[in-house]
Amino acid sequence: AIRWLQRRGLAERGDPVVAAPAWIQWDRVDGQRLKAPPTCVRGPGMASRSRDSVKKEPPSQLKVRHAIPLTRDTQGIYSLALSADGHQLIVGFGNGAIQAVDPDAGKPVRDLFSGGVSRQATTGLCFHPTDNTHLIAVGAEGTVAIYNTQTATCVASFTEEENQLYAVDISSDGSTFATAGRNRGIKIYDARNNQLINVLEPADYVTSGKELRPIDGHTRRIYALRFHPQERHIFVSGGWDDSIKVRGCDPG
Repeated sequence: AIRWLQRRGLAERGDPVVAAPAWIQWDRVDGQRLKAPPTCVRGPGMASRSRDSVKKEPPSQLKVRHAIPLTRDTQGIYSLALSADGHQLIVGFGNGAIQAVDPDAGKPVRDLFSGGVSRQATTGLCFHPTDNTHLIAVGAEGTVAIYNTQTATCVASFTEEENQLYAVDISSDGSTFATAGRNRGIKIYDARNNQLINVLEPADYVTSGKELRPIDGHTRRIYALRFHPQERHIFVSGGWDDSIKVRGCDPG
């Protein structure tokens, strides 16, 4: 069974061997199930366990806890963010509105921004990793807004001119955050004062005539951006150019 796990990248050589169930089951997104071979694993000084003695737990199932009607905008929902403590759900709408929802009670709590018919969608949301009241929102108008979710106030805002923003994320220690969108570049900001500290330029192979390299920037719009959960200087981006870029921002 250990070798079976190793072949699938679920265990490494040198891992301690402990008593394991006679079967291990995962549910995949395509509905199929993977099932480990019915064998016993014996650890040092441990007697083998019969297959019948292992308790087979049923696979977990997703259940709907609350169905929450949100009617802030008929154009739909464009972004979501869940706080680290799991007690705040923030929803971004097509008209730019931002609404806080209590996921425990299953009901809307307050509006952070009411939106408007002339406003564009709130396309990205993220919470500060250690401050559950600190929220960063970006929109298709190029807006970046910082909210206090407890007081429902916007504490800072600015606009990236001639850009539409589709993605935002903050580093694991909360020191920097990054935005990306239509102009194919990625901007890094100091989360303490919202000052721009670095710009990762898009690929310039069309006007320069240079051959495109894997280390170059994106060639089309960026729709996804995530920082590494432990390494605060590393982040991943993806977009319409069918590429995923793993980048590192300057620790300084």
